[in-house]
Amino acid sequence: MKIRTNLLLLSVSFVIFISAIGFIMFNTFGQINREIKKSQMVHSMVKEIFDLNIVTYEYLMHKEKRMQIQWQLKYNSIGGLFERMRNQEIHPENVPIIDSMTADYKIFGDLISQLQVYFSKRKELNEENKFQGGMSLLTPYEEERYVAAILMKSHRISSEAFRLSNMIGKNVILVQQRANLIIMFSIIGVVVLSSFISFLTIKAITGPINKLVKGTKIIGKGDLEYKFDLGTKNEIGHLATSFNKMTKNLHKIIVSRDELEKEVTERKQAEEKIKEYSENLEQMVEERTEKLNRALQDTEEGRDKIDFILKSVADGLIVTDRQNRVVLMNKAAEELLNIRLSDMIGRPIDFAIEDKTLREKIKHTFEEKTTGYQFDFELPTDDPKILRIMRTRTSVIKDKKGKKMGIVMIMNDVSQERDVDRMKTEFLSTAAHELRTPLTSIQGFSEILLNKKNLTKKEIKRFLTYINDQAVNLASIVNDLLDISRIESGKGYSLHKVTCDINEMINEIISYYDKQVEKHTFKISLPSKTEEPFLDKDKIEQVLRNILDNAIKYFPKGGEIRITGIKENNYFKVLVQDQGIGMMSEQVGKIFDKFYRTDTSDSAPTGTGLGMTIVKHLVEAHGGKVWVESELGKGTTVSFTIPLKSNTASNHKEV
Repeated sequence: MKIRTNLLLLSVSFVIFISAIGFIMFNTFGQINREIKKSQMVHSMVKEIFDLNIVTYEYLMHKEKRMQIQWQLKYNSIGGLFERMRNQEIHPENVPIIDSMTADYKIFGDLISQLQVYFSKRKELNEENKFQGGMSLLTPYEEERYVAAILMKSHRISSEAFRLSNMIGKNVILVQQRANLIIMFSIIGVVVLSSFISFLTIKAITGPINKLVKGTKIIGKGDLEYKFDLGTKNEIGHLATSFNKMTKNLHKIIVSRDELEKEVTERKQAEEKIKEYSENLEQMVEERTEKLNRALQDTEEGRDKIDFILKSVADGLIVTDRQNRVVLMNKAAEELLNIRLSDMIGRPIDFAIEDKTLREKIKHTFEEKTTGYQFDFELPTDDPKILRIMRTRTSVIKDKKGKKMGIVMIMNDVSQERDVDRMKTEFLSTAAHELRTPLTSIQGFSEILLNKKNLTKKEIKRFLTYINDQAVNLASIVNDLLDISRIESGKGYSLHKVTCDINEMINEIISYYDKQVEKHTFKISLPSKTEEPFLDKDKIEQVLRNILDNAIKYFPKGGEIRITGIKENNYFKVLVQDQGIGMMSEQVGKIFDKFYRTDTSDSAPTGTGLGMTIVKHLVEAHGGKVWVESELGKGTTVSFTIPLKSNTASNHKEV
């Protein structure tokens, strides 16, 4: 039997023995607990009996109704204790005592009841002062006998209760003594069993080990024919068997040692012959190794360059073999398709694409295996309203013989180009509309002036004024187009900076708008001490006019527009606040984009969508900043800053 099995059986036996001892001790302590509860109940009964005796004496002396009620309550309480005592598990020698106490208790109660009836009737006769027919009264002698009988029964019940209490107390002591004996013998049993188990375990292990030690010493002295015979089939017996096999193999090795020495001698002779040729061979190997190392280094450098190029390419790149399985994918492609190369390597390209339409287009591309195939697809973003437009181009990979080996697919993001194309389309439509309106007006009123001969001077002046206003609008649109054209072409435009009274400039512009605009009022708040920054007055006036035009356009119901100027550190800050329709946060983020208009409906205010773009370029050209704060339905605040300190020597700057 195995050592582990022996230990397991001994452990199980130990656990069973301990469990049995625990069960016995549990029952013993339970019995002690029950005896203690009985003792407590008897003590409670003795106390209640003493209290009943006291109440009985008081009642017999005073014969009051209150004493009678108190006696009855005590009597009933002791009766309940008798019932609980009889329901408990009672020792046989205690049964006669309890039965005697119960009988005496009932007689005691009957005597008291009879005496109570007698006292009650006597009281009634005394109160009525007359004799009821058929009513017999006790003589003083008989009454004393009744009282004596009651007191004797009370004394006897008390004596029996003391006796029962002493007997139950002795039972508790006996049970505790028995529990102490059980605990003592249990401890002795555990110690003996543990010693026995330890002895068997040590004997089962150390005996065979001593034999192994003795045998190994014999083998160490050179007796390889010694055999271990332990007579056991456990792990140590298996070890002895392995020792026997080892000594047998070792004996065979030693026997064949002479043959091995002979073989070694022959091998040395062969090595001497090989050594003669080794010098030239070593030189050839060294040369070949150097070439291989150089080629390996070139290969690693090329691979590193390719890896660097692939990582640096911003466009997504996927390479597949002839079976359309992914063999290469750069980081940009992983991010675009939300996959990992480690998960897709060696798998068909279909598994990398979640979108069904895109998957069919790519599958068609790989099936056709044609170079130059191009298609667009959409990728979702975190914002469901915004989609990324990706353009994909394919190219076939061929080996030296022109055999098709796979496909290279390059994906680049054309979302911005699409947005620019869309905005340019909207711009062309808007610009055509904006240009057509003043041109139509100019053409119409000029025809009236040419064809009608009976016009008054007042009408002619009004028509010419309207033609002039439309010409100014037309010039403003053309100027915006020219400015944005200069910015995009990189040619820029010149800043002619001079020292300018900023308060005077703002007041002049607001004075003009105050005369031209009827629905809106302008409130100006400027510092008392004017500032004179170094700037291009025309360009800053253009900035302020563009901002004021937007405030008026997008505040159609009219109201107050506040223009505030304050000095902050080395900058002069201008704020234009309106209470118009306002913008959403995503609209504010696009306000400086070319051709962007917050409202593109037919009823939207006129404009090309270039004004704020030009404002941003002009303010930044002066070294300042411009930003917009807006809340839908509450209005917009446009703020920009201009540096107060500047190099006056560089008064001409190309922007």
